[in-house]
Amino acid sequence: MPVPHARSDVVRNRRRILDAASIVLGRTPRATLDDVAAAAGVGRATVYRHFARRDQLVEVVYLEALDAIAAALRDADLERGDVEDAFDRALTAVLREEVAYRVLARGPMPDLDPQLEARFDAAIEPLVALARRGVAEGVVDPELPAHWVADAWSALTLFGLTRVAEEGRSVEEVASLVRRTFWRGAHTAC
Repeated sequence: MPVPHARSDVVRNRRRILDAASIVLGRTPRATLDDVAAAAGVGRATVYRHFARRDQLVEVVYLEALDAIAAALRDADLERGDVEDAFDRALTAVLREEVAYRVLARGPMPDLDPQLEARFDAAIEPLVALARRGVAEGVVDPELPAHWVADAWSALTLFGLTRVAEEGRSVEEVASLVRRTFWRGAHTAC
């Protein structure tokens, strides 16, 4: 959250720190504030002026990532069309938010108070609702809990994102692999 009436360089530095922290923490969950400062191209003191403790930075990065994924899933309009197409739209939306997704899935999860936990649940609810719709429409195995289906989809998507980053696979190739793996495992025809 930006500081009200802050100088433009202060706002710019904060944004650089948060952007760098998203990348660094998504790759190396135990990264230090010094690691973040180096990646942001700012001094350690600059990071500490914005975030006195590592857990403060982690929480802000986590919440920004959560907000980015929630917005992407909302914008994917998962209520429209058939279930398989909706999961494909969700996949495309999340792949566009690669850094945010990594922070949520691989990064350090802050100790969430009940309010933040509710915010997390609200962010992933579109996927859970989509899984429920899939069961109702006979596309998703009714013996699989909706949260399980949403979590399995999320895990496959994260795994795919690591392949994009670590193996240089294309987003299109990874999306295809995630789709095939997910639907062969969750589809009622199995």
